[in-house]
Amino acid sequence: MPVLKWQANPNVKSAYGKVAFQKGPFIYAAEESDNESALHLYHVKGEPVAIDIEDAVLGPISVIDVPAQKLEQTEPSSLYYLYQKPGYLEKNLRLIPYYCWANRDTGEMRVWLNDGGE
Repeated sequence: MPVLKWQANPNVKSAYGKVAFQKGPFIYAAEESDNESALHLYHVKGEPVAIDIEDAVLGPISVIDVPAQKLEQTEPSSLYYLYQKPGYLEKNLRLIPYYCWANRDTGEMRVWLNDGGE
């Protein structure tokens, strides 16, 4: 089954500029258990690849790996500061079927991911 990339209607403000992934009947989500925290800083860049794995808790599942960039965070000393051009780190973002999330660790989860334009 192919991996499908979805986008919302541009009038859905909270999902504008974001994408979601589907394989077969399942929608996929990024979970902090498989990725670093601050999932809102990731930007999907490139083609997704589906992989079948055996997870210790979830059992045999199909996951999606997608190339991404993560905004390189600096630790500013205040809430607001002068503009600095952002830097990005090349990362891989692992997605699991939505029905599987919240079964391993406490942490973030996101279905709608920032689109990096590729």
